[in-house]
Amino acid sequence: GLCVRGSFVVTQDDGINWRSFSMPGSQAVVKDIAKDAGNNFYAVCQGGPVAKFTGNLVLPASEIPTPINFTWQPLSGPTGGQVRRLVKNSSNQLFAMGGEALFRSNSATASWDRVTISNSFYGAQDVLIDNANKIYFLNTYQLITSTNGGNSWSVASGLSNAQKIVKAANGNLLVADTDGVFLSTNDGSSFSKPATLSSGNITSLAVASTGTAFASRVLGGVASLWKSTDHGATWSTVSGVDL
Repeated sequence: GLCVRGSFVVTQDDGINWRSFSMPGSQAVVKDIAKDAGNNFYAVCQGGPVAKFTGNLVLPASEIPTPINFTWQPLSGPTGGQVRRLVKNSSNQLFAMGGEALFRSNSATASWDRVTISNSFYGAQDVLIDNANKIYFLNTYQLITSTNGGNSWSVASGLSNAQKIVKAANGNLLVADTDGVFLSTNDGSSFSKPATLSSGNITSLAVASTGTAFASRVLGGVASLWKSTDHGATWSTVSGVDL
């Protein structure tokens, strides 16, 4: 067993699986433990009382969960910078975003092929693949899209310093930028800024299937949380949140 503040965790397979048990008192730290003839466990707690545990702290061998084998094997690439995002399409083909490009896994050669167009050297920022397998590759100043697995690309400009892209359930694209939120209602052909969130550094952005979106903004050194209930078209501040 191993004690952390407020909990006692137990492993019976050399640390592969752990079970956690809350102690009485969130600050309690177990200093010693003993068992009586009835298989009840007692713990001496610093910052808490002596505690008694009457459950199954130690499981029978037949009930110990089967361990998961987390053996990792290195792959041949992609190379050329840090890989920061990994996504897949509905065919389970993997795409890896490097520092300046997007790479597609090639099962035939057990390698990675660079698939983004040659003029996209603006710093890769984000990538997503929607339910129709359309790829949205975002660099600092452009959104680049592909509908055929990266074999050809279309470019949409109009961004200034993009950082993250999300797609709402109604098809709207939202881009977090250092100069506000950018919104596209035509699948990335063009972008505009919602009037209510058109400035400031958008440090995080998320959208739910209901159309509700949240964005955190830093403007003039002040952080604030914003909410949209119409897929990112209009925004209002969320009060009572300390960021």
